Amino acid sequence: NKGFTNFTVEDGLVNNKVSDLIEDKNGVIWFTLYYTGPASTYKFQNNKLIRMPLGHGFSLYEGRSGSLWLGTDGSGAVKYNLQILDHPETQGKDADIGLKVHYSVKGHSSFNRIYCIHEDKSGNMWFGSYAGGVNLYDGKTTSNISKKDGFTGKAVIVILEDEQGYLWFG
Repeated sequence: NKGFTNFTVEDGLVNNKVSDLIEDKNGVIWFTLYYTGPASTYKFQNNKLIRMPLGHGFSLYEGRSGSLWLGTDGSGAVKYNLQILDHPETQGKDADIGLKVHYSVKGHSSFNRIYCIHEDKSGNMWFGSYAGGVNLYDGKTTSNISKKDGFTGKAVIVILEDEQGYLWFG
């Protein structure tokens, strides 16, 4: 039977408003819900819905290095070790301890609300934000790309890299 399975607040979700959804390389489904109270990031693994203590997020991204990136609603971008998070012993436990690194741009509070995340072909991380345009993490420093750089956008909710390596922001 090819039907639908719905997960709702009756199944333990804090709300029914999914903001992002990904499947990692191990087949685990991750999703985050729009903020309305307690932390709202979940994984679906081994036919179980598990609430993870990762904080509030708008966006999720699996990096090539085996990391799970969470674009948060108020704390910038957070990078987690996906191998540890996918391990059955971390189900529902405090996965924050020793597993996360925060990335932010000094003096740019607009970076705090991350709508989308993209890793380019060179390994640079790009973060689309609510009102601060786009931010770049090159592996060492994080910087804001703004009007002074020729970027005229403010809210960036999607990033795409085409076959030629050009980045598209929307």
